[in-house]
Amino acid sequence: MDFDPNKQLIIGGKVIYAEDLNLDRLFINDKKTHAVFNLTDSSGQYVKIVYHDIGTKVDFQVGDNVIITGDYYDLYNFDDESFKQL
Repeated sequence: MDFDPNKQLIIGGKVIYAEDLNLDRLFINDKKTHAVFNLTDSSGQYVKIVYHDIGTKVDFQVGDNVIITGDYYDLYNFDDESFKQL
């Protein structure tokens, strides 16, 4: 992971499946603590969202319009045990 503390993500858009990763679900585990999805804007451009629950208990749904805040990574490695099934 390449973390840049000067790059904080604040972005809004519509939640869609990460079809580019062949995912047909948002949460990748039954506890809904880890999710991978795309957030798209009205022009169809998207950003990949990798969600780790830190006690917020967000239940994302396809089609939700949301504002996401968090850390921005140029690259992300799915090393967390919860992502092994991807």
